[in-house]
Amino acid sequence: MSRGVATDKERLRGALHSHGAPGDAVLCAAHLEAVCSVATSSRESTSPPPLAPAPSTPGARKPRTAKGNQGQPISSIETSQVARPPPRERPDGAGLPWRVPQRHPTARREQRGNAATMFCCGGKAEPAPERMYGAELTLMGDEDKTDDGIPRLVDEAIKYLRAKGLETQGIFRRSANATKLRQCKELYNSGEKVDFDSLGGVHLTANALKSFFRDLRQPLLTCSMFSDVMKMQKEDFADEADKVKKAKTLMVEHLPGIHLTILRTILRFMANVCENSDKNGMTTSNMAIVFGPNFLWPKGSGPNSGKVAVLDHVKAQGNFLEFLINNRDELFANVNKDGYKEVEL
Repeated sequence: MSRGVATDKERLRGALHSHGAPGDAVLCAAHLEAVCSVATSSRESTSPPPLAPAPSTPGARKPRTAKGNQGQPISSIETSQVARPPPRERPDGAGLPWRVPQRHPTARREQRGNAATMFCCGGKAEPAPERMYGAELTLMGDEDKTDDGIPRLVDEAIKYLRAKGLETQGIFRRSANATKLRQCKELYNSGEKVDFDSLGGVHLTANALKSFFRDLRQPLLTCSMFSDVMKMQKEDFADEADKVKKAKTLMVEHLPGIHLTILRTILRFMANVCENSDKNGMTTSNMAIVFGPNFLWPKGSGPNSGKVAVLDHVKAQGNFLEFLINNRDELFANVNKDGYKEVEL
């Protein structure tokens, strides 16, 4: 029964009750249906006629239809009938719909406090270091080092460049393909085998070695050593021997044993490269300019800090590294420090 007919019946019962009929009076079924049929026909006769469909014109746009609903206009389809895409599955395979987590404003702060952190030169809590690029030398795992403690990248790069790159023009000065270099970093950080020849050869390997020292959380010549090195560069020494003694004291005082081991290894390799400067163009001064800012930087600074380097610092960094290369044998004579080894590559 339609809503209109039901309403008419209720009104008729109300009128009878107002004229003294009992509250529970029941109309004759035939009489009630007759009255309701008259009311219904009257309502239909007064309703406006339905609109005729608009004539179609050439080029007129057809009503948009929903796909999969037998071509019905989208306006005539119930919302519940419109197909909806299934919820996205979580990438961890839990089988639950993916939802963007709603975090409390302090959640990120608490997460940083609870995560494994590394207090680097910036003095801020940071995520745990990477395996190779972005590593902390004193925290590297045994699987990423040789038996002598040399990082696998440093060991493999030095051996490759000694065999194929000592006479290559522009070594350590020419850039490498950024995509290939990023691929090399990802391979080392995942512990996979790296083929330097397939990635770009000598220049890729040279850039990979530079990037390793630049990306370290703590520089090879640690941040605690920076201010003393800057002071030393301004001092006047009676002779070269006094300067060597001073530098050696700073190194043993500030550098962990593994840092000293790697420093000696890389300085000896740099000397090999510079011995071929007539062919590769890499003099000791040029080598120091390239590697100086990647070996030593102040707390809160560094090549990847986004800060502009101080010109006086850059000059002092280069001068100090050049001094280390030229006096490598004297600096490491009779060094005694826990964790230090004399490694020959």
